[in-house]
Amino acid sequence: MIILHDPDTLRHEAAEFVGAKLTPAVESPDRIRNITEALIASNYKLLSLSSTEEDKAQTLEIAHLTHDKQYLHHVSSAHSLWLSAGIVGPQESVLPECFPFPHSVTSQPGPRPPKDVFARAGYYAFDLSSGIMQESWTSIIASAHLAARAVEMIHVPHDQVADAIGTSIAPPGSQAKGKTVIALCRPPGHHCDGRRAGGYCYINNAAVAVSAFRAVQSQASGQPVSPKIAVLDLDFHHGNGTQEIFYNDPDVLYVSIHGEDEFPYYTGSVDERGGPDADAVGKNVNLPLRTGSSFSEYMKLLTEGLKHIVKHDPMFLVISMGFDTFRLDPLGNFAIDTEDYAVMARTVRDQLADVPAVVLLEGGYVVEHLGPNFLAFLGGWDSGASLKITR
Repeated sequence: MIILHDPDTLRHEAAEFVGAKLTPAVESPDRIRNITEALIASNYKLLSLSSTEEDKAQTLEIAHLTHDKQYLHHVSSAHSLWLSAGIVGPQESVLPECFPFPHSVTSQPGPRPPKDVFARAGYYAFDLSSGIMQESWTSIIASAHLAARAVEMIHVPHDQVADAIGTSIAPPGSQAKGKTVIALCRPPGHHCDGRRAGGYCYINNAAVAVSAFRAVQSQASGQPVSPKIAVLDLDFHHGNGTQEIFYNDPDVLYVSIHGEDEFPYYTGSVDERGGPDADAVGKNVNLPLRTGSSFSEYMKLLTEGLKHIVKHDPMFLVISMGFDTFRLDPLGNFAIDTEDYAVMARTVRDQLADVPAVVLLEGGYVVEHLGPNFLAFLGGWDSGASLKITR
């Protein structure tokens, strides 16, 4: 197992509005620090990367396959533009004031990006929790680069991993059977739909991983190919962005287990099944679960979700792993304990042992428990013994 980290992901420290208060975002650098400290104290090896300008350019090129170019330009330039205009100070965050009307007879076929730099913040966001500060873009592109590099590492033999760090292209078509690479992505990504930031997400890292895998496979084949891929979203919140990006893609199966009627509130129901093309219908599987549910109830849905993935028979698996399902999380509410993450991981691994996978960090906001929860997940993934569900 390979675990990737980039210190640049710690540089993003934005503000958000919670209720009527402007406050430092709950999604903080301390989340990654707690995990890396736990890893350093463990037997797991952490590979620290530093993305070059060439890496960033290549990552942006991959992101453009599923993200609007004007949107990404906004995210990368908004703070400097606001700073030049005197709207924010160097340590303050860009936050929206006004959002597009969802329906307006005067703006058909739909609202256009506003010319006013102040207004664009609302056009390219859907909430008040995704502020952009001076160093946000550095962390955002570093996070996406980790997702792309994780895919490259899938194709690098274990004895060549050390030499591969710093290279830009992985040997094509050589992915190890069942190999796993984990990326400590921050900011997270699954709420970004390629056109709007929201839920602390700015680039959809799962989408970047899918596009990167397709690119490597196409390079190996000498022509564009679209292998079957599965995205398993285990964050407490529905990955509206990932669903949106792949909703009409028959080759990408999206499975999400999430809190029913929770953020982002307007997506995640069972009747959202993909499409409109007939071969995409059924490739979006939402498994909402009432808040406060027990781990045994959660595992019933995980078992159901895994059946869909096994049937899809993917060549590659992306796991959007959120630890905000933890029982003490301020933004989640399932009765899941630290040791349960080992069972969860082992269950997925048992069913999909031969499928190469990347695990991308999403949410999880009880900082002091993130390290132990993450280690429990790793232990379950690595474990060769069956773990019995007792609750």
